[in-house]
Amino acid sequence: LVLSASAVSAGTWRFRGENDNFSLTELRFKVASASNEQLAVASVDLKDNGVVVQSKPLVLVGDDYVATFTGLNIPVGTEKVLTADVNTADVTTTVTTGKNVGLTLDYVKYKSDSVSETTDNTDRTGSALYVHDAIPSLTQTALSSGTFTTGFQDLARFTITPSNGPGGSVAVNSIRFDISKSSGVRLASASASDLRLYINGGDVTPASVSHSGLGQSSTSGYVIFEFPTEVVLSGATTVAFRGNVDLGDGTDTLTVSMHQDTTKTGPADAETAGASSASLVWSDRSASSHSNTTADWMDSYLLQGLPMSWGLSRN
Repeated sequence: LVLSASAVSAGTWRFRGENDNFSLTELRFKVASASNEQLAVASVDLKDNGVVVQSKPLVLVGDDYVATFTGLNIPVGTEKVLTADVNTADVTTTVTTGKNVGLTLDYVKYKSDSVSETTDNTDRTGSALYVHDAIPSLTQTALSSGTFTTGFQDLARFTITPSNGPGGSVAVNSIRFDISKSSGVRLASASASDLRLYINGGDVTPASVSHSGLGQSSTSGYVIFEFPTEVVLSGATTVAFRGNVDLGDGTDTLTVSMHQDTTKTGPADAETAGASSASLVWSDRSASSHSNTTADWMDSYLLQGLPMSWGLSRN
């Protein structure tokens, strides 16, 4: 995940001369264009040893948006490493948020004293780069104690910090905690009043908390806090999940965790972004009329700091 209105490295490409010294004369990079990814790119810089050789905007050629670097004369010798940076555009609408601005080397032209200019059309793809107006990062906080007894206590603690992008703040729609426990531990009554969520020390628990598998006959389950009105975070924010623990008579254990989603859901509306059991449903609030129904909500795919887990056991 990368910020809008910033310069990010899109990849490094290594060229080697095996039987002859040659020079690079032209390179072309492209971005995916099926979902208007080009709108999130202001320009592309080609760099040699950290120095910008040329800077180009994207232009439409055929079905692709490309940046073509022409008139080059870059000696390769035995090896040459070039990098390409994407200068991302300012994300202000749902047209551009969450778009993949990663680059693919579309073709390279080269020549040597013994070989006329030759074109290699093999695609060489860099890493995916999803651009947002603001991005949350999560930092795990240790619990005050790794043991528990019957009663209310902290089960998970972490900090959410929005990146210093143009947006400056993120919104949170829901937070999910996965539960693994011994069968003697019970966490929630039928009303879920035994499950509480605190942000910066204040109780923000919704009236209804979704949960499953928390009774004494279960060993795994989950708790989802979904807010009726989004929670907006503009600085480092502490989050604490507290539960009223009822213990059995055995050697009881409890692990609370937050997973990182392995597939990307979004940008979409908040309900769709959370449909795949996301640990965190968040938004960069980039839509001009942002709400829970605008397509600027994401799941926890690639979020920094995830996964996290907290373990407790009986003394």
